[in-house]
Amino acid sequence: MSGSINLSQVRTARWLPGLLLMLLFSLSACQPVQAPAASAIPAFTIAVSDDAVSAPEVVPGGIVRVTIQNNSSIPMDIGLARVLEGSTSEEVIALAQGGEEAFIPLLTKASFLPSVNPVDPGAERWFYVDLRTGVFVVDAAEHVEGMPGAGALHLNAVFSADEIVGVTEPVADVAVDMVNFAYAMPDEIQAGPQLWQFTNSGEQWHMMFVVDLAEGAGV
Repeated sequence: MSGSINLSQVRTARWLPGLLLMLLFSLSACQPVQAPAASAIPAFTIAVSDDAVSAPEVVPGGIVRVTIQNNSSIPMDIGLARVLEGSTSEEVIALAQGGEEAFIPLLTKASFLPSVNPVDPGAERWFYVDLRTGVFVVDAAEHVEGMPGAGALHLNAVFSADEIVGVTEPVADVAVDMVNFAYAMPDEIQAGPQLWQFTNSGEQWHMMFVVDLAEGAGV
């Protein structure tokens, strides 16, 4: 069955076996152990209601703190994507509605940024990201496990970052270096709130997905 593509829930298509797509993830709900001064990093908020996504038309470029608020009545999956040069936000939004066959074309039009899912009603999440400059799409849909079904309602907003403002890097507790599908990171990580930094030092486009294993489960 063909369904729409939620930018916050990128999944492998059935016709592309063996492709493991990893979703870039930051521990957005956690307060960093060593937070930079509040005024050092620009911030803005994206709010989702039952029928709309609200975001500033223009946001600071560079390193920013993004807060996602779910003011709707249902759990939501909310993702961001950068519109690639030569493409338009209208094309990205249309392809996100296009089902599994539109997945590869979508990758030629947009670059996925951090996402948060699910976000419960009344909850908020946040993360740091280096937006640089460009045009961005917000995609929000009701939380589901797996690919949203055909006809799933997507709410969208478009914003731009025209000028580099944020140049202060937050202090990370854990650094993960992604090098051509290998991961350089500590073997052991302390429990508790942390800020993770993900860097792609390889030559290939990279994504990463972090999961919490159920008790008794193995890798």
